[in-house]
Amino acid sequence: MCFVCRGRILELPYSYNAHPSFLDTPSFPSIKEARMLHFWGDKPWKLLSVIGTKKWHEILIQTPFKDAYFNAPFLDHFFESFQNRDKEIHDLNKILSFSDRRHSFEFLLPRLSSKFLIEFLLFKAKQKVKRLIKRVF
Repeated sequence: MCFVCRGRILELPYSYNAHPSFLDTPSFPSIKEARMLHFWGDKPWKLLSVIGTKKWHEILIQTPFKDAYFNAPFLDHFFESFQNRDKEIHDLNKILSFSDRRHSFEFLLPRLSSKFLIEFLLFKAKQKVKRLIKRVF
C-alpha cells in the first residue's frame, strides 16, 4: 500500500505519530515537538491506567473541548468504577489485615507439621527432576 501511494499522498512528518512512550527521547526531546499523540491499544479517555493518560488530560484542559469531555455521560461510569474499586481495595485490606479469623491461616498451623512440609518439598523436588530428565532425554 505504501509503495502504491508513494508520491500521490501527503506524507506527514514523524511528529504526527507520537506515542507517549516516545516523549523525552531523542526522537521527541520536548512534548512541544509532538504535533499529535497517537495511542494504539487502550485509550486514555477510556482507561486511566494507560501510559500517557496524565499528559493527555493536561493537554485536553488547554483545548476548547475540555467542557464537552468533562460533561460527557461516560464519565459517570468512570466514577462509579472508581468507587467500586475503592470498596474492593478496602475489603481486600480488611481481609489481609487478618482482623477476622475466617480469613487468616492460623487454623492450618496445627495441621502443618515440619515432617509434612519436608515431604511436600521433597515431592516437588522429585517432580522437577523428573521433568528435567524428560526434557534432556
